[in-house]
Amino acid sequence: MASVSADPQAVLQFMQKLATDDAFRAQLERDPANVLAQCGITLSDVPASIKLPPKAHFQDALAKAGVGVSGTSPAGATPASTYYAFLAFFAFMF
Repeated sequence: MASVSADPQAVLQFMQKLATDDAFRAQLERDPANVLAQCGITLSDVPASIKLPPKAHFQDALAKAGVGVSGTSPAGATPASTYYAFLAFFAFMF
């Protein structure tokens, strides 16, 4: 079973990049272990390469957690701590 260790802010920044940054997404698909390490995310059993779903999937997940791709809601709030687990799960299920 895989395990994940990451700071909630690192997960949020990771999700934002997955939702917006084509170069980051391409690098992650080619070399997930190095990209995750650079993001401060430890994940056991990292595959050699991955195929990500479209950016819209990550944008929708961020919106459902009450956060935009910039990291804040229109009111300037960050996601509730209960949503970090959802964001982490969503980010790492692929």
